[in-house]
Amino acid sequence: MVSIYVGEYDGKELSLVCSGTTGTDGTVWQRMAGALGDLFPRPPYPQSNCLTVFVHEKSSVVDALRLDIVCRDGLAYTSVQSRRPRVDLEPVPVGMNDDVVAVARKVIDVLCPLTAVSVHAGAYMAHELTSAMPLVCTGTHRSVLGETLWERTALALRDVVPAGPYLSADVATIFVRGSDGLVVRFDVARTERGWEVSIVQGGLPRWAHAPFPVETGEDVVAVARKIFAAGLPESLR
Repeated sequence: MVSIYVGEYDGKELSLVCSGTTGTDGTVWQRMAGALGDLFPRPPYPQSNCLTVFVHEKSSVVDALRLDIVCRDGLAYTSVQSRRPRVDLEPVPVGMNDDVVAVARKVIDVLCPLTAVSVHAGAYMAHELTSAMPLVCTGTHRSVLGETLWERTALALRDVVPAGPYLSADVATIFVRGSDGLVVRFDVARTERGWEVSIVQGGLPRWAHAPFPVETGEDVVAVARKIFAAGLPESLR
């Protein structure tokens, strides 16, 4: 459970702004990010230079975390308080019009950034995107420290919407986006050698991955999952 309060915690009662809950899977930061995505009551929320965020299980506050956040000169300074020694996080840029929830989300986005994947049928075209590259599905994953691009993308593809069935195609395009926009594009094409993958990232030269084997009846989502599963540890495949 996550609760956001206005003001600096000093042992006295603070003014509750909103709260949210999420499942028990993932790290504490992943769970916190999930809870911050579904808060009650709904906005608008107040602005404040000081806010306090409590994170704990519904049934216990024994393992609670407290985030003390102070905004100053366009930066949010966060201290994490728990049973362990205090940890001061790196400052996070915030906007002058950000409310307390927006500030909390920006802090968590740095600790646990969002990876978003979209799978399209058809070859990449900068124009007429909708007609040339129909969207097949999308998926997201809250990353943790140390996960590679391939791991983040593979995990995002595990739980996509819609649920299927999906179409088959000889050409597909996969976009991987982060909090700041497009990170990389994967152009996938079926050839005599197998599924060939070209990777386009920013201003870097395009480079190709070794082909992946073609299997009968594969849809574009199965192909995408197969490509990125190669980057996962055996235990997660």
